[in-house]
Amino acid sequence: MTDQIATYTFLPWLRQGIASKIKPVDSLGEAVGTDERATVRISLQLNGDPNFVSRVVQLVGPGDVIGISPRAIVRTEPRDHVTDFESNYLTFIEFYEEDFPWRFTPAHAIQKMIGGAAVNDPHQTKLRPWLFLVALEEGEFALESSLNKPLPSFQLISPARMEDILPPADQAWAWAHVHVSKDVTAGNTIPPARAVEGLQALVHANPDNALSRLICPRKLKPLTPYHAFVIPTFEAGRLAGLGLPTTGIDSLAPSWGNGQTQYPVYYHWSFRTGERGDFEYLVNLLEPREVDRRVGIRDMDMQNPGFGTVGMMTVMGLEGALKAPQTEPKPDTWPPANPAARPQFLTTLADMVNLQDTLLNPADPANGQPDPIISPPLYGRWHALQTRLTVGEQGWVNELNQDPRLRVPAGAGTKVIQTGQEDYMQRAWQQLGDVINANQKIRQVQLSIATSTRVYDKHLVTLDANQQIAVTQQVHARLKDSQTTIAQSVRLGRLPSAAVQPTFRRVLRPRGVVARKTFSADANQSSRLLDGLNTGKITAASPKQAPKQQISLTETAERLPNKRLREDHLTVKIASAIPVRPDFRFTVPGRTITAAPITPRLRADRDSTEGALFRTAMIDLHTRLEIVLPPPPPRPSVNTTRIGGTIVGALNPKTTILQRALSVLRLPPEHQRPAETIVTVMAHPVFSDAMYKPLRDLSNELLIPNLNLIPNNTITLLETNPAFIEAYMVGLNHEMARELLWREYPTDQRGSYFRQFWDVGEVVNRDASKTAAMLEEELRDIKPLHLWKQPDALGTHENRPLPTGAEAGESRLVLVIRGDLLKKYPTAVIFAQKAKWIPDPDDAAVPPRQIRVLDTSNPQINILTPIFKAEVEPDIHFLGFNLTASQAKGSTTPPQTPSDLGVPGWFFVIQERPGEPRFGLDILDPQDALPALEEWNDLSWNHLGSLDAIPFIDLSTSFAVQADSTDKDILWGSNAADLAYILYQDPVMVAIHAENMLE
Repeated sequence: MTDQIATYTFLPWLRQGIASKIKPVDSLGEAVGTDERATVRISLQLNGDPNFVSRVVQLVGPGDVIGISPRAIVRTEPRDHVTDFESNYLTFIEFYEEDFPWRFTPAHAIQKMIGGAAVNDPHQTKLRPWLFLVALEEGEFALESSLNKPLPSFQLISPARMEDILPPADQAWAWAHVHVSKDVTAGNTIPPARAVEGLQALVHANPDNALSRLICPRKLKPLTPYHAFVIPTFEAGRLAGLGLPTTGIDSLAPSWGNGQTQYPVYYHWSFRTGERGDFEYLVNLLEPREVDRRVGIRDMDMQNPGFGTVGMMTVMGLEGALKAPQTEPKPDTWPPANPAARPQFLTTLADMVNLQDTLLNPADPANGQPDPIISPPLYGRWHALQTRLTVGEQGWVNELNQDPRLRVPAGAGTKVIQTGQEDYMQRAWQQLGDVINANQKIRQVQLSIATSTRVYDKHLVTLDANQQIAVTQQVHARLKDSQTTIAQSVRLGRLPSAAVQPTFRRVLRPRGVVARKTFSADANQSSRLLDGLNTGKITAASPKQAPKQQISLTETAERLPNKRLREDHLTVKIASAIPVRPDFRFTVPGRTITAAPITPRLRADRDSTEGALFRTAMIDLHTRLEIVLPPPPPRPSVNTTRIGGTIVGALNPKTTILQRALSVLRLPPEHQRPAETIVTVMAHPVFSDAMYKPLRDLSNELLIPNLNLIPNNTITLLETNPAFIEAYMVGLNHEMARELLWREYPTDQRGSYFRQFWDVGEVVNRDASKTAAMLEEELRDIKPLHLWKQPDALGTHENRPLPTGAEAGESRLVLVIRGDLLKKYPTAVIFAQKAKWIPDPDDAAVPPRQIRVLDTSNPQINILTPIFKAEVEPDIHFLGFNLTASQAKGSTTPPQTPSDLGVPGWFFVIQERPGEPRFGLDILDPQDALPALEEWNDLSWNHLGSLDAIPFIDLSTSFAVQADSTDKDILWGSNAADLAYILYQDPVMVAIHAENMLE
């Protein structure tokens, strides 16, 4: 809503290239000579001679054109074969090239008044196009086609004459213009005299910025078939298209006005006009009204309810999904608050509803009813986990089932499912998808859990902790024990890793050779062996000892000269005491070197460079050798009890196989994922249909009683009836649950299959952070039924909360439009816009009175689009808004201080969708007086004469707007651009305040 509407520029004509050098001016239809083509002089300048070569050349004219390419055409208005074109609009055709209509015109533009002499006024510039657009009724012509003619043609059928269908030939200039989709003046920075330069810049930036247009000036009749033809404007073109000679023909002679009846056709399409009324006409027919209080409620006779219940001499008010804001329920309270005043009907109703439960669960099981009993349903029993109706108690189940006014919509929901059960079940099975295959895999998983649990209980749980650790060594690295894995805990403990290896267990197997020869018949000997290794009572091998004949480093050091490798000689102190070696150098082993002489660079009191480095390295080495490492601490015993318990818990098949299954099973997001147990999926289908439609198809009176009391051409407001909607939705879900059970669908009866009552298909997601699934869930009309708390009242489970500031007991407003407007213009933009108070600029009083206007600030907050819609054939449309009656109506009291904004309420706005430009005039009621022309938008067909007698727009009839008008510079009959501006139809917008539609 914040985007700026496009700026259009109209230019009266355009010439480019060599055609712009034509000198003779357009005669506008008067005879000027016999030249067949326009001529220009072309000169070649050479060596300073401007006329070295000079020739007069003829240009291609209308008599040389025998066809145009359909690719040159952008669009036609109306489109081909349209059957409901507005008769007050003008038909036209658009060409891609902006100079196309004047490219072959054999003349230059003339400055001349309508029916007058030539003037020196650029505003009165006129130039006829070389082709023209005419619309003919089907009975006015006969199409002709011949291989001997360059173009197809039509022949007028008497008494039709082109002079009665088209304006005078000297007005042909008015019906072609250049359309630019930008401001050529660049915000008035380019003067009008240089408009062509601005146009060239825009076209150079984007060739799609400009086009040319031909308009047919004929007044169309309602409900009439027409054919539109592009024909030559000049007689030379007409003759050439018919294959006739053009020699000696005046190049500027018009193709009509001299009794011509046959015309070639460059392009042709057909259409049909509809009934009278464009968007502006139809929207002005709408009258805001307060709706009749009977809309939304009708009498329901309760004298003979049937099904064994006792009747009442009472008429109850059966309500619908929408009702008038002032509608009052009948009776106000049900059931009566006083138990003594409750009719016997309620008792018999409860008995009938509870009959099935009473017979299936008798006090004495021996007297139970063996046959099934059909009784009135207890709607919502599975979702609320309630089995009986209790009259007088609170809660939505009791409220729904004891009130006939609510059982009726629930019964309508039942009827809807029964009528469409085959379709709904087919779609339910399609939604199930891979759940059946998933259930088969789940059953296989259940078998795996059962068999694995048997092995687990028999062969792992019965072992002691030592044996449990031993037999599970292969998975130790994958099981966590406190902060590390079990494998690491064993590795850091006293228990040797080899003791839990499969090889060791194989060697010590109870019936093996080693076990039988080493151990007694006690089966726990291997466990005690592991326990002894873990506590240190026994070791796997004796401590390691050095061999007696081994040559050790200590013995070697004792035998070396000076015992230099002995440990007490490898100290930092001894290394530091080695005298300085000024001539110390490294050399290859076995090579003798001579001592270097002492020089200033080689001093006797310090080591050589190599010696100093070697001494430093040797001291570092001996420093490290002097470090005494403490003996490693003894390894702790492995806590076999804790680790064994961890292993047993982690290897439980009910946990491990379940986790594995959940990692590979892929379930649709709408189905609940099992968390603790692996059981077959209880899927339920989800239908996003707008369920008001099948209810409407059953009967409009079920949807909205007394809808016929809304007059035609009415715009008004109704309110939603949440209790009715929820009762209907409960009936839908209750019956669908029964149908799924009957068809053996893998589900329980608590699913919410239907949660969408209104149509939300046109709601736009304006929040990029919301996914399509999130938006769909947000737009649901009711919460899931199994989440409805039993004590809650019916009508309090809307999925979308009411807007902030809504009063208690209010419901959302629904805008109702009855008439032909939306039937003919289904794409009209409808929204609510907040009002604001301003001083009335037309009120001369001091201070002026306050009036309400549209608040155009902050459209993100002050503009609300519909959140749902509905329609009833043929002409009633409903649009729901997130507003209540008190918010929309506001207060009629204007603010008393400048800082007080008051409560201005809301407007409801109907706007014609901006789009491609259209041209025409409005049609006024003939009984109304003609309005003064304050601006050109006030001009109508009625100003031109009687509607039935106007053949075309004749520019010889003069019109002018008031002298102080903003349109005073736009003149009637001055040029084609001004005429395009006058005939251009602005998109219409109408705003109606809610106060005009509410009490």
